[in-house]
Amino acid sequence: MNSHDDRDVASTPRPRFWQRFLPSGRSVLGRRLLGGVLLVSAMGALLATLVQLALDYRHEVARVERDLVMLQESTSGVLAQALWIVNPQTVRTQIGDMLRLPYLRYVEVTESDGTVYRAGRPVQPLRDRVERVFKLDYQHPQGGPAALVGTVRLEASTADIKSRLFERFLIILATQGAKTFIVALFILVFFQWLVTRHLLRLAEQTRRLNYLTLREPITLDRDPGNDELNELLESLNRMRHSLLRDIELWEASGREMAAEQAQAQRTLGGLPEAVLRLDARGVVSWLNPAAERLCGRPSYRAVSENLGAVMPPAAGFAAWSAERLFLEAQGSSVPVRRRVVFV
Repeated sequence: MNSHDDRDVASTPRPRFWQRFLPSGRSVLGRRLLGGVLLVSAMGALLATLVQLALDYRHEVARVERDLVMLQESTSGVLAQALWIVNPQTVRTQIGDMLRLPYLRYVEVTESDGTVYRAGRPVQPLRDRVERVFKLDYQHPQGGPAALVGTVRLEASTADIKSRLFERFLIILATQGAKTFIVALFILVFFQWLVTRHLLRLAEQTRRLNYLTLREPITLDRDPGNDELNELLESLNRMRHSLLRDIELWEASGREMAAEQAQAQRTLGGLPEAVLRLDARGVVSWLNPAAERLCGRPSYRAVSENLGAVMPPAAGFAAWSAERLFLEAQGSSVPVRRRVVFV
């Protein structure tokens, strides 16, 4: 299995230099980073654009209101005089000229006697309407109190302002979106170069760790430095050394234990007494040759059987069962009548 993995890794072509900057299909962190940068940047750009457009809208509406005030100041005298001398043609000409003002859509002049002069169309809906109403007072050249000759109603529309700001919003949104995407792409490329490719290399090397490759150091294709990646690399190598040391200690302990068991088995095998090795439940795990002769069966047939089945009452043990002999000898290696030893 490990050799197959090694062949797969060895047969994988090494990416070219420029391909190291591109995000890998396995780069889940890269895709999440790209999505997060795009989302946050888009929300920030959208919020900033909406705030800017709202301020521009208020500024444009205030400018329209100022234009209506200036129109009132420049035309109120002419309209008042035309109404005083009853000159309808001058009134119609004047209100027609007033419609040339940007955003102005409707002009209505009402005389004191109820005569109405209109030009344009009323602004609908009401939310697009900027309205101003003022009185026309005629001041006679010879003095005296001013006479109210009529009222003027001006209606300007903000629909063109909204349409222009909406077009501007689309342009800003497109440019900000393109800029955000380019910036996010560069961030993703830098993240791939600085972090992702090294994480993938660490994952690939740790995935191939086993008893045979544990002595090979884990490395990264980058200059050493005091950063998080190098700390992770040092931690993995320390873990590898610790595992290798524990395995060596375990192997040495196993060899010592096997040697001790072999030596003990050779010593017990040469004794003239019958020696049986039992576990805590009284199940036989080993017999020496003397015990095999006493029980009448080889060691491999007696293993994993109860003591009573392996050593039935024999000559000299008629009054003693095997279990009673085991209970008397349990807890120590003592000879019983110099013929049987229980360990």
